[in-house]
Amino acid sequence: MSYVSTHGTRVVPRRAPIANAGQLPDCVGGFGWGADDWAKLRRFLILGSEGGTYYASEFVLTRANAQAVERCISEDGERAVGEIVHTSEQGTAPRNDPALFALAMAAGTGNERTRRLALEMLPRVAQTGGQLLRFAAFVEQFRGWGRALRRAVGRGYAALPVDALAYQAVKYRGREGLTHRDLLRLAHPAASVSAGNPETEISAGHATLFEWIVRGTAADRANAHQAGVCGPATAAGPAPRIAQRAAANLPGGQRGHHRALFLVRAAGSVGEGSLTGGWRLRIAHRTHVRYEGSARASYNEARMTPPTLPGQTALQTQVSTDIPTPLWTYSDYWGAVVSSFDIQAPHH
Repeated sequence: MSYVSTHGTRVVPRRAPIANAGQLPDCVGGFGWGADDWAKLRRFLILGSEGGTYYASEFVLTRANAQAVERCISEDGERAVGEIVHTSEQGTAPRNDPALFALAMAAGTGNERTRRLALEMLPRVAQTGGQLLRFAAFVEQFRGWGRALRRAVGRGYAALPVDALAYQAVKYRGREGLTHRDLLRLAHPAASVSAGNPETEISAGHATLFEWIVRGTAADRANAHQAGVCGPATAAGPAPRIAQRAAANLPGGQRGHHRALFLVRAAGSVGEGSLTGGWRLRIAHRTHVRYEGSARASYNEARMTPPTLPGQTALQTQVSTDIPTPLWTYSDYWGAVVSSFDIQAPHH
């Protein structure tokens, strides 16, 4: 046995560390000098981890890099966001996915100041519609669709040139199971929206393009309606509200091509006309959600508001929660009124 071949400071085998050199175990059973977390962050932003390497699988490499990114965000979130933006804008990475993933982590796992800064930088990192879709797929793993995220995605769309966005909406319609219509329905970028929703300054060209992406053309909606699909033209306003027509003015029996829920028979003759009876209903619905433990926060969307249609009139509607919280409302593609609310207090 040779002692010098086992332990030394000049010549040692690959499977053993150099004495007092601060070497760390590597992925193949040897030893080498480790990089600090900031060097790992920069390396990940440029090289990514798709496909792994000769020495480490994609799963192992991605987990190690993601943990390094988390430590950087925890140590100095503003510096981490700055590194992400710098790498993305300089174009030193062959792909922008690592920067989008790291920005999504900062927007979901950092402190409040870091999350706000990450969302403000979104238009500088996600520079195409496809990249916005990728970011949305990433960020859903770290947070819910609160007001701040919806505003950031809306600003990201508004920052893209209209012609380039129109081209991308046609050629790259979806990524990771999400479409531009999905994101626009969530973000709802508009200069004038229902109470509580974030407002976004957009041009007339953007407004027209967003309308086409979400609702299609008038001919598309007409064809959908003829095919038996209720189109978005009958979208109801935000709740609570008062219907434009009184219930007494509703006709009985067959109402347009929509059959009434309750058939109304003639109540008797009055002169040359006849009286018809109508139904006036009060409907209360309550949803209970229970967790095994305490939830720190929850993000919810409720479609509970009945619309006013040719066959019915909603006199008054209201959506409320046991824990007081603001509600934001918007109409989805089919005209359903969506009540969105976040509960940030711990609850069961």
